[in-house]
Amino acid sequence: MSVSGRLGSRSSVVVVGASTAGVAAVETLRADGYTGRLVLADKQLDRPYYRPALSKEYLTGELTADEICTLSDARSRELGIDLMLGSRASSLDCAKQTITLGDEQLSYDGLLIATGARARMPTSFKPLPGVHTLRTFDDARRIAREMSTMRPRVAIVGGGFIGCEIAAAARSHGLEVTIVESEPRLLQRVLTQELADSLINLHQDHGVTVMCGSAVTAVLGETRARGLSLADGSAVDADLIVVGVGTVPEIEWLAGSSIELDDGILTTPSLRTTADNVYAAGDIVRWTIRKGRYSRRSEHWAAARAQGELAARNLLTGRGEAYRHAEYGWSDQYDRQFQMIGSFGSRVELVLGDGREGQYVALTGDRNFVTGAIALDHHNAFKRARVLVANRSTWHQCLAEQWQKA
Repeated sequence: MSVSGRLGSRSSVVVVGASTAGVAAVETLRADGYTGRLVLADKQLDRPYYRPALSKEYLTGELTADEICTLSDARSRELGIDLMLGSRASSLDCAKQTITLGDEQLSYDGLLIATGARARMPTSFKPLPGVHTLRTFDDARRIAREMSTMRPRVAIVGGGFIGCEIAAAARSHGLEVTIVESEPRLLQRVLTQELADSLINLHQDHGVTVMCGSAVTAVLGETRARGLSLADGSAVDADLIVVGVGTVPEIEWLAGSSIELDDGILTTPSLRTTADNVYAAGDIVRWTIRKGRYSRRSEHWAAARAQGELAARNLLTGRGEAYRHAEYGWSDQYDRQFQMIGSFGSRVELVLGDGREGQYVALTGDRNFVTGAIALDHHNAFKRARVLVANRSTWHQCLAEQWQKA
């Protein structure tokens, strides 16, 4: 549905970052009637791609590079986009409304920043061949090539969803895989011990060695990675090491601008930054949730998509529609699917399944309200949980549901 825009046909909008949020933004601007110049710039040379597939279907070989492309040449022409790939943003002058991209300086009437985050690599790890992070298409290409041609022993540093997905993909190639997690359990921030044990069992049943409470102190090897040294003095043999221990927001280029930064870009609930006519969306954003308090950065695909659409609409219209989506994410591992919604609190209740094996649905929240849910393969029941979380339901309301009929 088109909206009335404040940016006319002679204006210029620049979207920095051909990420999920950036692509959603340019598509929304055109769908809502913006007819001026539209630039989409990114430091990478690859065409925009569907990032969730990098640790799943692309590594397993189920999807090709063309199949995960989200903005083809034909689609770019149809939308009338000036696509500037290989153009790194290096500076922003908010007073003059100019941005430097590669060797060019562009003027803008509206700017949307969606540069996202990069994978974090511990400074103590040697930058040897065979040591990787997985964040970009280039990363995925290198890892997939080594998995398919070298038959390596694989070590995953970090037992979050990305690490678990990479482990599952490596096992699909028949490779020897070890997950090394420094916390006492996998997905420490999300799963109870009981549910984490279920996840460990899933990976062990597929032949993965899982080591929790094991801190990595160094990468072993001279000319190529040969393993990991652990804090207890033991070692893990590996020829391919993938590190999944968090991300760092791409904000260094904004230093010196009038945009307020703190582990990302700080915005209002409408995703407007502290600079005029500049909005932000995706992994890079921390938006106001209460006076003086900001959210954590959200690194889920669905959130990036929704924020890109909302930021584009607010940039176009000047309205202040707030971002209110409950955070949603999913993880495919082997033939199983985890789904999560909302935020996780101190109380966790299983409403379907026993959490030890098979399907389950668990609700989580504070003392009074259910604020989130996680499910394994219970798709219909999870749909019901999503509604309850969105409605800020009480524990009494949620536990009174007839979950067995879901």
